Amino acid sequence: EEIYFNAARLDRSLVLKTGDYIALAKPRLGRITEGRGTSPGAPSHS
Repeated sequence: EEIYFNAARLDRSLVLKTGDYIALAKPRLGRITEGRGTSPGAPSHS
């Protein structure tokens, strides 16, 4: 897998292998979505 982004330039993009990006940037990884009905107060579909 690869990740594409622009680094302070709008006319050029960089591409890195995802593993290389993770090794260099050490980002915090986590879920940004929840399954249906798993958030507090979400309606139950049972």
